[in-house]
Amino acid sequence: MLFSEKLEDVPEQFRADYVESEYEGKKGYQHKGVVSLANAYRSEREKRGKVEATLAELNAKKQQELEQAREEERQKALDSNNIKRLLEIEGQKTADAVARAKAEGKAEALKELATERAKERKSALIERFKQKGVDEHAKAAIALILDRMIEVDPETQQEAFLDVSGKAMAVDVSGFDAEIDKMPLFAHLIEKKQSTSGAGGANGYGNAGTVQKKFEEMNSAELAALLKQNPAEYKRLKDDYHSRGK
Repeated sequence: MLFSEKLEDVPEQFRADYVESEYEGKKGYQHKGVVSLANAYRSEREKRGKVEATLAELNAKKQQELEQAREEERQKALDSNNIKRLLEIEGQKTADAVARAKAEGKAEALKELATERAKERKSALIERFKQKGVDEHAKAAIALILDRMIEVDPETQQEAFLDVSGKAMAVDVSGFDAEIDKMPLFAHLIEKKQSTSGAGGANGYGNAGTVQKKFEEMNSAELAALLKQNPAEYKRLKDDYHSRGK
């Protein structure tokens, strides 16, 4: 659960990680990690927009200067009754207008293609990483988070990854893959690899497959894995949990 209209709907042990926020026009509470990523994403978009606006302004200024210079030449040709020069200037203006229209059309088409490829690359990465989820709901939540953590530059087609604080990570795809498993934000969403050998293993299993942890000490990923691998043991722990009045 990453967004809830009521804080009371969030499990008590997770409420400290939720802050007031707005999602799809609704006011409520959202995980602070997701909020941080969303803010970083918007900030980066705003910066990029300012750069593009500055470049467009410079191009417009240069075009204006060029047109002004040509108008001065045209006026001189008129004053001197230089018909040949007048025709040359008009021909240049027409040729430039045609070339500019073609360039703009080609650039726009290439930009659209690059943007589409970047979106496809990003979608493919999200689809790959969300498979770590313990169930379909977890996969959907992971995809929502990763949408704000993964960027693909349309110009270079290079991936960029952000951490939970919105800062760029110096990792490649495989490195980010490994980092996901370490992030607390995904701790209850990702299916951990279970080890059933060795007493007191990392996931609480002994040699006979008996869980050493109590029901309430296991996270959702461990409980989901236990239910799948050993339903009887899951039921035993759950019954013991309820018999103790928890």
